Amino acid sequence: MDEGKRQDGRRTLLEALKEDYENGRFDLLRQSLEYFIRSRRGRILEKAEEMKERFCDINEERTRLELAVKKSILESRVLNPFIDAREQMREIERHIWLEGVKLNRPPDREKAAREWLGRWAKSWREYRLFAALYVFEREMDRFLDILEGEEGREKRGEDAPEKGGDGA
Repeated sequence: MDEGKRQDGRRTLLEALKEDYENGRFDLLRQSLEYFIRSRRGRILEKAEEMKERFCDINEERTRLELAVKKSILESRVLNPFIDAREQMREIERHIWLEGVKLNRPPDREKAAREWLGRWAKSWREYRLFAALYVFEREMDRFLDILEGEEGREKRGEDAPEKGGDGA
């Protein structure tokens, strides 16, 4: 059996995350992650400082920041409540539509929504959490630069990105 492949032919979690990332399905999640880091910047930096005091073996500042962001994501479990609620409603609507196709008639919307909540909501939220961590891991340097801001770049002796231009 190939590493990462299941015998039943279904994708592993890592395969699903990679495929969704490469197909641009996490664009909105990426925006939510950026919002999360910007809006919780102070708290994340405080967590990184606490780690410096509590765990003397974590000397590298960017490693502390990485761990602080991941810890914050895991603790909050939601990056942007409004977007998460909207995305969850979209999934419920999709389920209702699929139920209608299966039944060949309009389904009981409330029953179908309750069914989705009972059957899929927990795994949907868990996947979103894994997806947020996956996106963060793939684009960590960019997100840590956002977190550090001007001060972090100055500490490392890097120039600030130019404003304007082609936006790249």
